[in-house]
Amino acid sequence: MQLRSGLIRRDSRNQEEFNERRKYQLEQRLIENSIYEEPETNKIKEIFHKMRHFTYLNQCQQKNNSSFHERVQNIYELYDHLRINVDEIIIYSFNKNDKRLLTNIYAQGLQLIEEMTKSRKTRGDKKLVFECKDMIEYVLNKIEDSL
Repeated sequence: MQLRSGLIRRDSRNQEEFNERRKYQLEQRLIENSIYEEPETNKIKEIFHKMRHFTYLNQCQQKNNSSFHERVQNIYELYDHLRINVDEIIIYSFNKNDKRLLTNIYAQGLQLIEEMTKSRKTRGDKKLVFECKDMIEYVLNKIEDSL
């Protein structure tokens, strides 16, 4: 009996050591990846991830017929994010020699402006729409200057 319980204890200790070793190796791998990975690519990945998130959110809001105010607020957040990061996006697209992203952002911005002007709005929504249009036009002007 004593041998069996000793074996069980020994196995559990080995398992604990194995788990600790695995955690340590994972931490070391993450540290190495963060050292060798370029910070610019991380920033671009984060920018694109947020852009996709806001775009999908906008599409879901359109499908679910959510309120006009919520949709405009989402568009405002998207173009505020683009306004902050438009220089990195332009540099990235010129380094890749691929202007499709910029033309898509430009075309979608024009389409959103048309959609916002066509819809009915309350007095409170008009102010938000005006601010959102200014944000979109700023981003579009920056993109247009780069094209």
